[in-house]
Amino acid sequence: MASILFDVLTTTADDLRKLLEKGSVTRVRIVESYLSHIKAHNIRGAKCRAIISTGPRFQLIAQAAVLDEERQHGKTWTEAIHPYWVQDRGQAPGGDGSSTGSAVGVACGFAPIALGTETSGSIVSPSAVAALYALKLTPGSVPLTGIMEVTACFDTVGGMGKTPLDVALTSDALLGSAEGASLASVASSVEFGRVSVGFVDIEKWRLPAGTQEDDPEYLQQTAREYQAAKDELRKNGVKVVDVYIIPPEAYMIGDTNVDDLTDSIIRQQAKAGFERYLKALKFSKVRSLEEVIEFNQAHANVEFNNDYCPNQDGLVGILKASRPDQDAARSLEHCKRWAATEGIDKAISEHGVDVVVCCSDSYFAGVSVASRYPMAAVPLGYIKSSGRPYGLQAIAPAHQEKKLVAFMAAWERIFPPRRVPDLDACAKARADW
Repeated sequence: MASILFDVLTTTADDLRKLLEKGSVTRVRIVESYLSHIKAHNIRGAKCRAIISTGPRFQLIAQAAVLDEERQHGKTWTEAIHPYWVQDRGQAPGGDGSSTGSAVGVACGFAPIALGTETSGSIVSPSAVAALYALKLTPGSVPLTGIMEVTACFDTVGGMGKTPLDVALTSDALLGSAEGASLASVASSVEFGRVSVGFVDIEKWRLPAGTQEDDPEYLQQTAREYQAAKDELRKNGVKVVDVYIIPPEAYMIGDTNVDDLTDSIIRQQAKAGFERYLKALKFSKVRSLEEVIEFNQAHANVEFNNDYCPNQDGLVGILKASRPDQDAARSLEHCKRWAATEGIDKAISEHGVDVVVCCSDSYFAGVSVASRYPMAAVPLGYIKSSGRPYGLQAIAPAHQEKKLVAFMAAWERIFPPRRVPDLDACAKARADW
């Protein structure tokens, strides 16, 4: 085999683009490198278990060869974001799924970038615990054709990567052509003095007891590093102020807090979302949630797993909770008032900041959900007791992704680079798995 031209664990999509432009590597070579690495560490080796399946190797190589031939004839339109990893929404072998596989795949070097889908935190939260950058796009800004959405009002897509530039390139591709500067150009030319950030009080946004680590050292470490991040940003010319947003458990609508209200909207609209996807399938005979439940019951020996998915109580609960979309209108207004009008919008207006941030170990992603605003993730640190990464989450108003990209780009230039996972050490630790 030829000498290694790039390290899949550290190489970015932009790095690959430059190698392709110079003619230093071919797409065939790129695809072969990633497929070999996936074979070495997905099920074997480090047992990252991020990928359910890849396309047939011969087919992927053939497609890459066609692109290489096009390159020789002057076509270069695919170079910026090739290759990438896509979350297979709705086909994970368990009850939840999320975009965790997408995040793990990028962190473990299975692809330089990945796409994820999100209803509530499924892009930014997995990215935080994988020490990645990510950008959830404004709901409604990208068509969801072919995606199994849960709710029409909350669902969206986004990119994950090792750098803000890779995330910006991915987002530009998703959003298509638009007027003004691209997100990638923003990521490449940020000025610290033009970035302003509002920090909420980390102690008021802690996860409830029992849902986070109770170790006092963990609480002290995250509080200390949160404050240190504020200080470091200020030292480098970024405007930093403290802002206040009412935590979800303290914002009541009748006898229900706003976080529970958001969850109820998701449950009420999930049936309609599933069925929009099912009805668009070409060959499946299953077109409704009721038919999915009936199919699962008829094929219980295949569809259920005692360890991962012992029953379909979640689907049955969604079926019972289903309501017409118009029934959720008032609840959506309450959520928007809390998260946007009295939350992000107020903080930005009163303090003159671009984005509002909080620690990722929180329910802050719920603000982005309820407001239907875009959200970014940046890596912050590693929990000493476990080595688990965590980060910050940032929110900007609808269609203000450029402000989030500017924040991510400033962050990358100021703070140390993310750690590269030691897959060999991981493989040794998991040898008996």
